[in-house]
Amino acid sequence: MKNIETYPQDFEAWYKILAPSEGGISNRSKSADPAGLTNRGITIGTFKRVALPLLGVQPTEANLRILTSEQAKYIAYKEYWIKTGVPSALPLYRTILADSFFLGGGIKSLGYTTISALNLAKPSLSIIAGNRLKYLKSLKNWEANKNGWSTRLQNIVGKSVKFTSENLGSSIIILLVLSLVIYLSLKPK
Repeated sequence: MKNIETYPQDFEAWYKILAPSEGGISNRSKSADPAGLTNRGITIGTFKRVALPLLGVQPTEANLRILTSEQAKYIAYKEYWIKTGVPSALPLYRTILADSFFLGGGIKSLGYTTISALNLAKPSLSIIAGNRLKYLKSLKNWEANKNGWSTRLQNIVGKSVKFTSENLGSSIIILLVLSLVIYLSLKPK
């Protein structure tokens, strides 16, 4: 595994939300989580594909079970941040985009077909979050996951606005007001 001493700030902002919500080992029922065995958010399917090339370890269930937090972070960075092209998105969209690739659905779950189309359209974060929520609610396992997913989406939107306003100037403050509207509209019903 290549040692990354520093990750980009916006990746760190997203990962600070992701890591606690993904926790440790999980092997829930297929109806609640079709991905099967998961550790720190890394599914057995992803681990089998990336363990050897990214970490230099055999892609076994035993190795997934002992996956360290730093290894999980490195996989998230390489697979769901870099490989998916998240850095090419406008800063405001990066955390929600990375999370849509990580959790599932990708760019289409945000209402767009490519990152370029998203950047060109420059939709409000409330539109993107609304599209994402609509996608999540369409999934068969929504009921089993709605509280966690809704909370995570709220946190992602808030972190997107906060990070962008801190790093791109005060003109983004208007989006903070929008984020309050989004927070209120994303509560599970």
